[in-house]
Amino acid sequence: MTTSNSQPSAVPSDTKWAFTTRRVDKSDVVGLSMDLGFAVSGDLVLARVTDIGHHKKLQLAEGRPSETYVGDHVVLACGDRYAPDQFEGVAELDSEGADLLAGGGLIGRMRHANERMAPPTRLKPLGLLVDDDGELLNIARYALPARTPSSAITVIGVVGASMNAG
Repeated sequence: MTTSNSQPSAVPSDTKWAFTTRRVDKSDVVGLSMDLGFAVSGDLVLARVTDIGHHKKLQLAEGRPSETYVGDHVVLACGDRYAPDQFEGVAELDSEGADLLAGGGLIGRMRHANERMAPPTRLKPLGLLVDDDGELLNIARYALPARTPSSAITVIGVVGASMNAG
């Protein structure tokens, strides 16, 4: 996969691309869909920061943290999150506003917050990113190819159901 450094015209040039978008080929973006109600986990969302809450920094696609400011444009992945020490949220968007559920770049609707948490950083979704065929861009498109593991590998599983498990 090749990654273009140029910003598509549908996305402002000063947009911060979150870590969840690190494998996305930005040149695939040609427009925005305003049909926010159709968003599913993994869909890429252009949003504007409206209020700074718990997450004061966003981890960028390059891996470094960046301060967030009201008015920043960001590209994030829509998704669910279950983190009892922070936020539980679902992959739902509303044109009136959404929540930054994780500093790595997850947008959705917060359902519950740990009592120690400040309110989430608020975002205004501006649209879902689309390609030249009008298809919504989803991070699944950019997943690493599946590999067949060697049968000689010992597998040890550590399983947890939420934040801090394992």
